[in-house]
Amino acid sequence: MTIIGVWNADKVPTYLRHFLYSMQLNADVLDLLLINRLQSETDACLDLEAAGIDVTWGGNVKLYCMQDKEWKRRHVDFLCSEKYGWNCNMTEYAEVTQEYGTREDAKNFNWRPLRGHVFQDLLQHPDYPFWAWMDLDTFAGDFRRYPFNFLSQLSLLTSNNEPPLVYMGGQLTAFNLDDADLGSAWKKFPALQTPAHFTKNLAGRMPESSEERYWSYGYLQSTDNLPGSQLSYGFYSDLHGDDIFDDQWEKKNATQTYVISGRDILLVPTSYSRADIEIVIASERKEAIDDLGGMGWTSGEDGSSYLVQDPTLTSFDALQLVVSAQNKKHDAFDLHQGLMESQILRTDNCSATPHWRICVEPNLHTVMKPPMSRATLIRLKDQQPGHILRRLEKDHRPRAYERKLLKHSLWSKRLRWYGFPPFEITENLVLRLNFDSVEVFRMGSTRDETLFYRKEGQASIG
Repeated sequence: MTIIGVWNADKVPTYLRHFLYSMQLNADVLDLLLINRLQSETDACLDLEAAGIDVTWGGNVKLYCMQDKEWKRRHVDFLCSEKYGWNCNMTEYAEVTQEYGTREDAKNFNWRPLRGHVFQDLLQHPDYPFWAWMDLDTFAGDFRRYPFNFLSQLSLLTSNNEPPLVYMGGQLTAFNLDDADLGSAWKKFPALQTPAHFTKNLAGRMPESSEERYWSYGYLQSTDNLPGSQLSYGFYSDLHGDDIFDDQWEKKNATQTYVISGRDILLVPTSYSRADIEIVIASERKEAIDDLGGMGWTSGEDGSSYLVQDPTLTSFDALQLVVSAQNKKHDAFDLHQGLMESQILRTDNCSATPHWRICVEPNLHTVMKPPMSRATLIRLKDQQPGHILRRLEKDHRPRAYERKLLKHSLWSKRLRWYGFPPFEITENLVLRLNFDSVEVFRMGSTRDETLFYRKEGQASIG
């Protein structure tokens, strides 16, 4: 899968260094296309070598310095294309070009779900169908555990932490270019149905920041006048290594600590000693003990579970068979067999912004402390509008820790005193951090040696 990131100008913060390092650790399954967008003629291209960052050893990082003129042309070419767009004539092309140039896009959010098509010719493996956006202020874990087979059966795959709100997460949302409907679905937005709608505002206009919340409103709703009626999509839990989503929204959890070592990203109690953490890491590397929240529909001891474990069943047929088998039990919950249930996608009575009004009430078994089960949400293309399916599974994970696919540094990087260690996290080093301290120690016989430590009011050592 190709991660497509966009970076403005030539600033190189510390977190970008660690993101690039973790991308290269995943060279067996990920490519990174980092587009350096120059929005001014005076902007300079990123000079990673001058910043002391080597992006050559993984062989999977491509840095493309793009003038704003090319950025705009590529997007207009896509919007006006014959295959996916409006098939503009010369007059319409000129009008779209002029209108596109008026839209502010300081954070490169606008039209983000179209990146895979707009920049497909720049991919290192342009024939591979999977691409994703991902925040660049993250540590990436072991992406061999990402459910690529699951994504191959859907238009897009994003994350869900079982709040009432459902949306395409900024930290990681992936798309499948093999889906024939994906490239042109955007035209179902009422304000985007023709060039005239876009340039002359015939049916209202896209917000100036038509970013993930607005796109989520359409791509994840299956009403006839929105893109979601053409698409299939899935939500999975246990992805975010994100302070925001640890326990409750906008709450930081002082009882938990992230530990990062090589490609391992784990969430453990703060009370864990260094020896305890090393045991957890060692056991995780020896045997993966969880499967990222229902990916591939692997749980269940009844006769239907083999259907998706059979490697020959990797299409919608397999999903449909499981749906059919599990729907027979939707009036009861079996802790061994799991449950498939139908759920209406509500669009009202939701505590969300107007363009983010997509809600699915959590199942009781997913909000218990600790949760009794975990959920995967899915919508198939032939489902009736306004419905998705929810697969519940018994949560077999030990409660000592949780594995994460990434660690998002949103809160950490905001703290004035916070600083990442001035070196990369390798297999035998452990970075332990929560919202009020960060430290690094070495695994093994020298685990008691502190290499780096910082908390509020204290300088780093080592």
